[in-house]
Amino acid sequence: MLIVWGNQTGDSAPFYYVGVDGNVVVSNKFNLVYEELKRNGMVYSFSDKAAYQLLSFGYMVDDSTFLKEVKRVRAGKYLFVSEKGMNIKEWHRFSYKVKIDMGMNEAIELIDQGFRKAVKRCFDKDTEYGYKYHLVDLSGGLDSRMTTWVAHDMGYRNIVNICYSQSTSLDCQYAKDVAHFLGNQFYVKYLDEASFVREVEEVTKKNFGMGYYAGITGGNQFLKFLNFRVLGLEHTGQLGDLIVGGGYLKSLREDTIDVNGIKYSNRVSCEDINVSGYEGHELMSLYLRGFQGALSTHYIRSNYTYAVSPFIDPEFIDICFSIPKCLRIYNRLYWTWINKKYPMAGKIQSTRKQRTRFFIFQKLMQLVQGGFRRGLHIIGSRHFSHNKRDMNPFEFWYATNPGIRNFVNTYYEEHIHLLDGYKKLQADSMMLFNQGSVIEKLQVLTILAARKIYA
Repeated sequence: MLIVWGNQTGDSAPFYYVGVDGNVVVSNKFNLVYEELKRNGMVYSFSDKAAYQLLSFGYMVDDSTFLKEVKRVRAGKYLFVSEKGMNIKEWHRFSYKVKIDMGMNEAIELIDQGFRKAVKRCFDKDTEYGYKYHLVDLSGGLDSRMTTWVAHDMGYRNIVNICYSQSTSLDCQYAKDVAHFLGNQFYVKYLDEASFVREVEEVTKKNFGMGYYAGITGGNQFLKFLNFRVLGLEHTGQLGDLIVGGGYLKSLREDTIDVNGIKYSNRVSCEDINVSGYEGHELMSLYLRGFQGALSTHYIRSNYTYAVSPFIDPEFIDICFSIPKCLRIYNRLYWTWINKKYPMAGKIQSTRKQRTRFFIFQKLMQLVQGGFRRGLHIIGSRHFSHNKRDMNPFEFWYATNPGIRNFVNTYYEEHIHLLDGYKKLQADSMMLFNQGSVIEKLQVLTILAARKIYA
């Protein structure tokens, strides 16, 4: 008998292969499973189903991997293997347990106490294992800001903030302002040269092709140069906008599941996606776009350290989903919590604006100035922008950097033949590359790299 499980959020999910002869291969590193299959001459094949998920969503939305015969144990599930066969069972699922008569003040106290406990659990691990410094990602948004701000408020010092972004971006400036105000060390890696785009095979191998390779932007490059003999966990603000901010609540009247709302691209049809088991759009988004999309960068980060976020602490998630949606939607609770408990954190400018009476005017001005940010919410980046003042202006980089443009086009031309045995997939990939955005081009490069690596 064999029982294999991961955690509640799926970022430590194991991968498994169960052969027709009863042989079982299991590891939390997909590459180890692949190498074992290859070394022992076991049968495996490329999954065009996984490729379509990557082209459409930018990540895997079910248990698929780029090998048909290898599956992932998803968040809150476990693999049970016995002499009678194999089953996937569920041991945990997040759900709504709403206290309908809760008011805003009670909600603020709940999330503040819960968040501080989650921060303590994360930061105390650094101390427990003897690390001198706390490594905390920091951008111009609220999520990573609240991680570092609350940790500082709780007395944690020796905080090292890191930021990787376009040098002219507001994210970089706002992150610097926060770190300077708190007295933290601050290091930034500028992405103006966009050299991370060239790391298609390295990053695809590190995240096993479970998410499109450029989703981490310059994070892989930055982590390479850090000294993890003195730095502990990588603390982030992952999924704060979704869990506290109600970022995937469509309205208070309906919560109809809309798969198109969690895709990178609608140019390519991706069929056979089963989302019937979710309570509504928000919880579907949490599990798919959140756990399987955003947290796919944790596979990359795990090559250097272990990534954590107080927002994805299971107890904290349960607290947030006990709060009425009318309080969480549109960042109402998020901003009210900040303004009441940590007012200075809200006074330093952020890329996430409060919904004030000037909010609509501000959004119109952004449109007029060409700075409208199409929120993809994968690690909080605005990926489609031509505006060099954005954190990750992929269209700007592709248009103005001949070296990067040449690399992307050349890699595609030299590797598109790898899909010769999959004519429909090849045709759709060619269409997406030739007609799509830069992000869509990089999605195509991801599946070409995966096809090459896992041959």
